[in-house]
Amino acid sequence: LAERWEDLIEQVRQFKGFETFLEAPRCRSLHQAARDGPIVVINVSEYRTDALIVTGPGQIRCIPLKGLSDKVISGLAYTWHQALKCTKDREGSIYMNRVLQSISRRLWDGGFSQIAAALQEIRDSRHSRSAFRVWLMPTGMLSLLPIHCAGPCQSDQLGMYDFVTSYTGTLSCLILSRSGGGCTSSSAGDGTRHRLLAVAQPKVDNFPVLQGAEREIDALLDSPFSENMTYLSEAEATVSRFAEELPQHEWLHCCSHATWNSTNPLDSAFCLKDGKLTLSCIVRLRMWNAQFAFLSACHTARQTSLLPDESMHLTAGMQVSGFRSLVATQWAMADQDGPVLTRMFYDYLMKDGRAPDVRNTAESLHLALRQFRLRNIPMYRWALFVHAGV
Repeated sequence: LAERWEDLIEQVRQFKGFETFLEAPRCRSLHQAARDGPIVVINVSEYRTDALIVTGPGQIRCIPLKGLSDKVISGLAYTWHQALKCTKDREGSIYMNRVLQSISRRLWDGGFSQIAAALQEIRDSRHSRSAFRVWLMPTGMLSLLPIHCAGPCQSDQLGMYDFVTSYTGTLSCLILSRSGGGCTSSSAGDGTRHRLLAVAQPKVDNFPVLQGAEREIDALLDSPFSENMTYLSEAEATVSRFAEELPQHEWLHCCSHATWNSTNPLDSAFCLKDGKLTLSCIVRLRMWNAQFAFLSACHTARQTSLLPDESMHLTAGMQVSGFRSLVATQWAMADQDGPVLTRMFYDYLMKDGRAPDVRNTAESLHLALRQFRLRNIPMYRWALFVHAGV
């Protein structure tokens, strides 16, 4: 049996792109993950917490986060977990925003101010006019916290939210996403093909109606995407039709309810008219040319406390399925924000008539959320949106 296993592995390694199948990643290849911007790996243990900023081959800067012990981080994660359970009325929203601001400031004072200062130094040294990208890779219970919004909560001071941040589960995942995953065509690999599948399912049994779903799609219909777009709405947005159309498109915009299963993440799902499209179903689809997904649904990037840095949420599942870049939510979204953010995001993405490119999605989200902050929209309403991937 062991010999048969080794023989099969060798057969797989004969295929192009699978030469290192099941091998441990080489150090040199891992350093390549930082080619487009620094990666902040935050290691949490019972002994100490450190931020490792990877900027290139042999270039790793270690910043001890002395104010964020394992115990402190666990306490913050528990506090935030309880805050997410509060009612979504006015009083609950005010409380949730207050807790989020407190956690943001606690992370900042505990060491993220040092991370931001180091990133600012790197940005200044590169003298680049293009977007300064930063990838975050938290571990342990820190994965349960919105570290991308750590800051002093004062508009005139630098915070983590001033960088174009993205999340990645592993360095290998980021490298694979940059290579285009299983893409078979050159145009898919450069991120410029954009057949878009738009799904809107505002009415599902046992869920409140999503009042802004159709207005989100209207924003897409007003964009260049409308020329090459498949739109599934209500009765058409069935489980079978969604699963059939998804592999035929490079881009996805899904506006629906979603459920998150903490004990069995593969049962997390998008809620459609006739049932649920589960993560277990999605990862089995052959999406060779998948590029970008905008998951305008609740809990699409929420982690579980059982194995916080190893759990499989909808966003991670879409990445495993082949999507190179995603926008997702870490908690419930305010219904009125979806259409506004969608229009801003795609306006920035295709500004000055440029073609949509997966490599510009993180900056487009960053610019849209900056407008939210400038309009003094509460933190809990903009900090839930995150970018993952290239």
